[in-house]
Amino acid sequence: MELSAGYHDALESTAVAAIGTDLVDELREALSEAISTNGTNAQLYDSVCALVERMRALEWTPEKCIIVLKQILRDQSILPGHQFPSIHVGRADRATAVYERAVLICIQAYFRDRPAL
Repeated sequence: MELSAGYHDALESTAVAAIGTDLVDELREALSEAISTNGTNAQLYDSVCALVERMRALEWTPEKCIIVLKQILRDQSILPGHQFPSIHVGRADRATAVYERAVLICIQAYFRDRPAL
């Protein structure tokens, strides 16, 4: 089931308020830089990890962290590869690489240093 754009906008504005605009702005800057470097820069890693650290401190579930990250990515027009029918292929490939890397970093950062059950 697809959620409405209004739901996503409300979720992001609430999330940004809780997380803080400083970290979200840093992530947006890192995403722009990562597109130009094909998603391999340390700034992206550090920004996603800082965002996840803040969300973990708020005791958010891993699912909520991923949803918020994906919303930020979507707002920067960084989407999964299958959603790029009309965008220049080179940019789409870079954006897809950044999307996948950011989500992977998010998951790894969330579960890093967590005790095993």
